[in-house]
Amino acid sequence: MFVIQNTILTGVMIMVVQIELAQSLSPYTFFKDGIGINLITQGNGERCKPAHELTLRYSMGFHPDTLLDQSNSNFTFILGEREGLKGWDLALQHLHIGDSAVCIIPDSLAYRGQKIGRYQTQRPLILNVKIIGQRPVYFDIPKHNRDSIRVGAGIKKIILKPGKNTVQAYHYVDFTITGYIKTTEGYRRRFIQGSNTQLGLNVQLGTKNFIEALDKTLLSMKTGEKAHVIIEPYAGLQNDKKQAGIPPNSRLFFDIELHSTINPFKHLALKDTITKIPGFYCVVNGEKRKNILRQVLPEDEQIISTQGYYFKLDSNGNGIITSNSYITGRPFIFRTRSSLFHAAFINGFKHLQFGDEVLLIYDSVPAANGFEKQGMYLESVRFTPFPFYKEDTLLRQKQNRVTYQDVVRTDNPLSVEAQDTISIRFTGYYKTDNGNRRIFDSSMDLQRGFTFVLNATSIIPGLKDGIIGMRSGSKRIIYVPYSLAYGTEGLPKRGIPPKTNLIFDVEVLHISKHKL
Repeated sequence: MFVIQNTILTGVMIMVVQIELAQSLSPYTFFKDGIGINLITQGNGERCKPAHELTLRYSMGFHPDTLLDQSNSNFTFILGEREGLKGWDLALQHLHIGDSAVCIIPDSLAYRGQKIGRYQTQRPLILNVKIIGQRPVYFDIPKHNRDSIRVGAGIKKIILKPGKNTVQAYHYVDFTITGYIKTTEGYRRRFIQGSNTQLGLNVQLGTKNFIEALDKTLLSMKTGEKAHVIIEPYAGLQNDKKQAGIPPNSRLFFDIELHSTINPFKHLALKDTITKIPGFYCVVNGEKRKNILRQVLPEDEQIISTQGYYFKLDSNGNGIITSNSYITGRPFIFRTRSSLFHAAFINGFKHLQFGDEVLLIYDSVPAANGFEKQGMYLESVRFTPFPFYKEDTLLRQKQNRVTYQDVVRTDNPLSVEAQDTISIRFTGYYKTDNGNRRIFDSSMDLQRGFTFVLNATSIIPGLKDGIIGMRSGSKRIIYVPYSLAYGTEGLPKRGIPPKTNLIFDVEVLHISKHKL
């Protein structure tokens, strides 16, 4: 007979447990599988079930008073699928949700004589455990419902719960999925689980942007349907390499529940077009416009922030969404005259009002890969003035051949020299005769900084002169005369007229010093 002292965490309590392995004298109940259980606290939940994911806390070790491992937070474990030691599977099936217990696991059900670290086993494993909760992982397939439907070559589906409405190609779908394989011993190994939004799966059906076999399966389902899907290797992973923990040429199993489907092109009709430009359509929700602030975009540059998506449409009105802010969780933020936009879009922005729901569509000439139109849907337009740096003419200074004004100064010892590699944010613009500002280039269009070697880049001489001497983190307005910019001819392709003086808002993000 011997005594072991172990600790178990139950909330913030530390309980010292004395264990006597002499069966006749100990507080343990021993079962036919060789597991001994000492129930410290009895829970009031249901019994722990195989194929359920248990949430628990644990510590475990050997006699005398050793600690091999413990959870510092909640730990999840699928019962009955051999995700750990065989003894764990057997011991936990004797417990209920809410139980706290100390379990004795024979070495034959634990490490089977293997040396673990500096410990030679061949002794019982002591498991201290608190069961917090459980949830089912896999769909239960009743024996009377094993008839499958052929979805496609190598794809079978067993319907466990019928659905209501048929889904269509080019629609978005919301679903939950569990994917697993079966080992040679017959145990399941999960490789994916969650909702498509949680998993970051941007699934628009029939657009070839998703796994083909699952795309076919979802197109065969109805909203509300639950199904078990079997995909043979030749229809799924045909490869000789391991992917996401899946062995080569594995048969795949999926439990799928299809919740809803959304037609992303049902918002507005072309009959509501408010522009008359050939090949361009600006379609505004008139009902919504009646209740919004009637504020029209001014001539000066604006920033638009909105939720929505970019898309391509074929002759039948079917569309593929190429960028979707609802999926990424990040709103679109762009300037109204960005060079990244088609000229039709820039013209369409002139018609927008605060709060508009709008479609902007233009004809693709020639049709791009069968798609005759391109466009964007904006749910609720919000616009603010472009964040130009605030000028103060009294603070202007001369440097070489340009004038500048420091907006933000820093004490950073690094300053820009001609040989350095620098990263900047910038906006280049000029002023029209009526005082409006016209941006011809901005790093905001790319949503990132612009990195270059100052001397090795063919930027205009006046901008180069104005950046030299700036420190990391500083901001400066640089005024460049046309003689140090694009001269008497200007740059018509960027919208810069002849003899135009330019202004640059520049922020230095990082300086890498040149090494000789």
